[in-house]
Amino acid sequence: MNLPLMSLSILDPLYSLFGWVMRLIYSVFGNYGLAVIIFTILIRLIILPFNVKQHKSSIQQKALQPELADLQRYYGSDREGYAQAQMELYKKHGVSLTGGCLPSLFSLFLMWPIYRIISGPLYFIMQVSVESLSKIAEILVNAGIVSETIVKQNLMHNNIFIIEALNDNPNILAEVVNKGLLSVDQLIDMDFLGMNLGLTPTINFGLLFGEQSSTYLPLMILPIIAFATSVLVMWYTQKVNTVGLSKEEKKAQQEKRKKNPALQANNNTDAAASSAKTMMYMMPFLTLIFTFSMPAAMSIYWVAGNALAIFQTWLFDKIYTQPMAARQAEADKEFEEKITARAMKEKAEIEALEAKNQKKKRTRRS
Repeated sequence: MNLPLMSLSILDPLYSLFGWVMRLIYSVFGNYGLAVIIFTILIRLIILPFNVKQHKSSIQQKALQPELADLQRYYGSDREGYAQAQMELYKKHGVSLTGGCLPSLFSLFLMWPIYRIISGPLYFIMQVSVESLSKIAEILVNAGIVSETIVKQNLMHNNIFIIEALNDNPNILAEVVNKGLLSVDQLIDMDFLGMNLGLTPTINFGLLFGEQSSTYLPLMILPIIAFATSVLVMWYTQKVNTVGLSKEEKKAQQEKRKKNPALQANNNTDAAASSAKTMMYMMPFLTLIFTFSMPAAMSIYWVAGNALAIFQTWLFDKIYTQPMAARQAEADKEFEEKITARAMKEKAEIEALEAKNQKKKRTRRS
């Protein structure tokens, strides 16, 4: 049998680090699902400083909206001048334009190594050597338990099928242990609340309602919860980050924009809100698709991550957003009065100039 070559990756050190952390947690608690949840908490703690920076940057940008509106009114169609003035304003107040995307990019970057260690727990978490994995796979193929087609993949990154095969065949497990290829404590128990987190959720009705319904039907709970919590995260984030206005307040705001051109630039926020709303619907569906193509342990990772995201949003709202909103409301009121006064002064100057010109015309006629 020709076994697949074990490829190396520049991310292997990260795989090994995450695997070592997962093994440590698993050895302490002895529960794979709980280990994934605790590991998710640790990952969130790593990302937390970036999230704090993102949230502060978002608040600062909102606080500068009146000044940006004034700049837009001042520069008009001069986009280059407005862009330069905007950058100077952000620099003056320490606003980072990249701070908003770093947490999302970092989260996406970390998802791949997390998926890898979850898909290859024997190698990355339980530290079974490549040579041992190859020999175990050869024994399973020769015994007719698994096909060469299944084995023709990178055994480091995909070896859950070995765990399943050994659990279902105690005699092969005894042979593998006797040959020193694997110790019993390295055969990670992937059961969590009666669900096998090594299996991939499916919509195959034959598996859901057939002989294996007791195995696959409970797994459907995880994608549903992952989807629901993703929707809840997006909805709650939008709710917290959007100032709630009554109909009367919205109407009053529209009247202010009509009277004051400087406030009309805030209409640009409508496009951003529309884009955010699109993301609110798209991301949960992407999560749902991913949960049906990855081991169920990834669903646990998403559910735990979403729960932490909701708590984080609530905490940031209490610590940063609400106090800032109170201060900003007062600042906006002062700034609006300043802008209105300036507009009234400019209008008075224009009217005075027009009156002066009219007077000159009358004098010439006389």
